[in-house]
Amino acid sequence: MTYNDARSIIYDATVSYFANATVTMANTKQVKKTKPMVTMKFGALQVNTFPNEATYDGEPCDYYPASMKLEVQLFTNGHQLSNGGMENTAVGDLTDYVNYMTSKLMVTEFGRHDLTILTAGPVQDVSTIINDTSYEYRAMVEFDVNFTMATVGYGGILDESSVKVDEPDPEHPGQVLPPHIEPEWAETDSGGRTAEIAEKTVGYFTQVEIEETKE
Repeated sequence: MTYNDARSIIYDATVSYFANATVTMANTKQVKKTKPMVTMKFGALQVNTFPNEATYDGEPCDYYPASMKLEVQLFTNGHQLSNGGMENTAVGDLTDYVNYMTSKLMVTEFGRHDLTILTAGPVQDVSTIINDTSYEYRAMVEFDVNFTMATVGYGGILDESSVKVDEPDPEHPGQVLPPHIEPEWAETDSGGRTAEIAEKTVGYFTQVEIEETKE
């Protein structure tokens, strides 16, 4: 999984929960604020120095444990009371979101991607420091996000989908091929990665001839 993959999975889960709110990434262009808004801010990516190493048909694949912080803020006008006043529901509403993100349903769903998300502190009412006249109340919570990043191939730029496991053997129906790598890659949005790098391989011996000599 890549950093962008992890962010996308969590973002999609948040959008699914807040179906009637606007969900945005922090530091991006804001939309017109006509309903409750949720902002998501991902922190710095921390990657272990030493990976779990694997080899597929002679080609390397390293799996790095990775982690990052996630800050989620909810902006809302709360609930209108019978007397016309507004009740601050920010903490309660954000707590319900936390319960959803850490539920057995989402633990199972995130687990399919080898991703975990845990709360990293209390749900805080930060309404007193709100700096937006469109909303009256705000709450904030932090999460710890952990996942596994794979660097595939000699150059480390192949997509994780390049690793093929349990692929049917076309020459032997009913059997599967051993795990191997079929290079798949695409240029990044910033112009990174090239075919020259993607095509580089380690190279390995399949047969060695030994000559014995006597002195």
